[in-house]
Amino acid sequence: MLVGVTAFNVSADIIVGDISFSGFGGTDSKENLNLATQFIGGTTAQVESGSGDYAAIPVVGQPLTPAVTFATFAIPQAFATIPLWTFSYSGLTYAFDSLTMKKSFSSTHSLVIEGTGIAKITGFDDTPGLFTITAQHQGESKDTGFSFSASSDASPVSVPEPASMFLLGFGLVGLAGAQRKFKK
Repeated sequence: MLVGVTAFNVSADIIVGDISFSGFGGTDSKENLNLATQFIGGTTAQVESGSGDYAAIPVVGQPLTPAVTFATFAIPQAFATIPLWTFSYSGLTYAFDSLTMKKSFSSTHSLVIEGTGIAKITGFDDTPGLFTITAQHQGESKDTGFSFSASSDASPVSVPEPASMFLLGFGLVGLAGAQRKFKK
């Protein structure tokens, strides 16, 4: 009896790369960012740069630069913000869900928030990532300019295909049969 099996490893289609935005937004404390307890959502930002799976997105100054919409969230975050931001470009939806968030620095005119979350792009597997939001007052007007950066660079995970499992099981059955034959 002759049995042939072909085995392949299938890798998950993870998101790899970095993306950065900038724009004007707001907090619940225009006078003193050290006292801010909420980032006001609906804020629109523009893509500053992208690499890896984000590289094809047009950046500020290029035609068709997508507008990025941010959610309202508490500082520090009490629960996950889903999505923290989202936008669509060329038929794909890009989003980032925050899972953890902490205020890592604050002063009267500056605020830095860091956290972890899940990067999402249509057609890709959800991928763990890190993010940083930096906010600062802009001059006398007390408008809050902000920047956001996120990175996701997980290593691919090999997923054995069913044929590999069949081959392994067939080999184990063969070994068990050989061991029985030698015991006689």
